[in-house]
Amino acid sequence: MRLEPVDHVPFFVSGGWQATTERWVSEGMPRGTDLCDHFGGDRQLYLPVHYGFAPKFEDLVIEETDEYVVYVNHEGITMREIRGHAETSMPQFIEFPIKTRDDFRRHLDRLRLNFADRVPQNWVERCAGWRDRTDPLLLFADRYGGFFGPLRNLFGL
Repeated sequence: MRLEPVDHVPFFVSGGWQATTERWVSEGMPRGTDLCDHFGGDRQLYLPVHYGFAPKFEDLVIEETDEYVVYVNHEGITMREIRGHAETSMPQFIEFPIKTRDDFRRHLDRLRLNFADRVPQNWVERCAGWRDRTDPLLLFADRYGGFFGPLRNLFGL
């Protein structure tokens, strides 16, 4: 990041879907294999930070058929998921919570700092354990890392 020489380029292994891991196990990988060690990846520590609405929306099922479920998730996103394949396919995003300036104003209180709803309950203990770390610390936003995912979850593409 500073354009200085490095000893190696970082290689992070984030794992895969549960279904992928189960397939690898069925193909001979021992259950409980550390994928970072298995693939020779660099270690990283995760800090799950919730960037979205806090308090979260209550899950609300809108429609159910034999094929799919339409629901509003904890982020206020209306989505359609193929029944029985939530772990192996991407949902269809139908509607996002903020479409207008009035929507933004109505939900503004849910977007304020509200620290206790955004970090793990064992925050103090985790911070103490990180003081002498050598591995990088990754702030991970709900199920999406980075800056794009949380904004897309508010407004859509």
